Amino acid sequence: MTVNVSAPDMKGIRSAVVGADRAPDTSLSRITDDSICVLHSFVIRRHADNGYIVVRIGCRTLTSVATSRIGSVATRLLSNGYSIREVQDRLAATTNLHSNNATMTCLLQALLDARMIRSIDGIKVGEEKGLFWNSVVMRFRFAARAFSESAWRATYAVLPTNIAHGAATRSKLLFRPSHSRSVAETALCNIRRYLGDALDDERCRGLAKEFAKERAKSKVDREILARPNHRVLLWLFRHSVIHGLDNYREAKEQGKGVALCVLHFSSAYLLLPILWLHGLSFVGAGAAPRHDLARVIDFREQFGDVSGQCGEVSWSTKVSLSGALSIVRALRRNETALIFGDGLIARENRNFACDLGHDLMGFDPSLIPIDFFGHQLYANASAAWFSSQFDGPVLPVRLQRQGGRFHVYIERPLSRRGDMVRELYHRLERGICLDPAGWSYWDRVSDMSPVTHA
Repeated sequence: MTVNVSAPDMKGIRSAVVGADRAPDTSLSRITDDSICVLHSFVIRRHADNGYIVVRIGCRTLTSVATSRIGSVATRLLSNGYSIREVQDRLAATTNLHSNNATMTCLLQALLDARMIRSIDGIKVGEEKGLFWNSVVMRFRFAARAFSESAWRATYAVLPTNIAHGAATRSKLLFRPSHSRSVAETALCNIRRYLGDALDDERCRGLAKEFAKERAKSKVDREILARPNHRVLLWLFRHSVIHGLDNYREAKEQGKGVALCVLHFSSAYLLLPILWLHGLSFVGAGAAPRHDLARVIDFREQFGDVSGQCGEVSWSTKVSLSGALSIVRALRRNETALIFGDGLIARENRNFACDLGHDLMGFDPSLIPIDFFGHQLYANASAAWFSSQFDGPVLPVRLQRQGGRFHVYIERPLSRRGDMVRELYHRLERGICLDPAGWSYWDRVSDMSPVTHA
């Protein structure tokens, strides 16, 4: 089991721990400037240009903290026996931060939430004990994974992208067969449940295997685009085709803004660079191909005009109030926004107070019941919320991998006369019938059943 925990960033130390299972005692009241914290064994993995993951190992439960380079340095200093004051002074000296601004509060809170602190001034925190041999085995596994990732990064840089992609996919299927089998077995149970009335068992098994293979390909897509360069982006441009551009042009001619609503098929996150490379300009928020701690990515500024026809994209890498408002403002300026509106995975239910000076409802990413292949599920209703903020069309978009090429389908607009959310999921059902193995949620759709949310 892996637990991720989150805390806000402060003065250059960003720590994110997202999830549940908080530590029983997360109070900072016992920690003073002269306190010495003893940490459990951990490893630090680089996640992006300025992003790091601190993973606790050796205990029965893995926990992790996402932080910046400064946060990773501070964690290492704490593990070396430095007091809070000494860590602050060293950070101030090496990062040009004023000593009273090099606060450790958010990092310490995140470490406590992730149960990474073993004791404070000799007083134990929690009852978990680190197991030495577990720690040794986990260090070896992380070292082997780091070596493998470095080797594949070198491969991606040397070999042609299509050859490297195929080799990496076969490697994942060959050397991680148990993981592929686990993904396929979970998907098979859900495929039988939702499509078993129309398909025989042999076909269901075949779809489950195809889904596991597509999942491996999607992971390779993510690895290749983790640090994209001109050659990789040019390969993506040459191996992608967009269908339904007439639907998009007709929607733009209405002059009311256009929302492109992504359906999660194949490597859905590839839609960001593909649409940009083919000349579409848009704004949006959410996970981006480049996973770093930047708040907003300007694609043209970051990567240049790769294809000679690139659009203008401003992408917020964090789903937040500011990101939602930037999308709404863009739609009202007759611009295009890319939204992910079909998520079937539960998210934290938060109410955002919006003050644009209009009669604007608060953004509530809650779930509503829908009919999905004859079964009731709870689904994301954000598409309906965004559609209520402007008068323009909402066009579903999906990505399909066919014969080594990426095909993007921009569908006709959703009707505004009826229930838009239910029509969106009817379109999703149709897309699944056209590309059943490409749907991204076959291994997780059971989490959104009414029984799960009872």
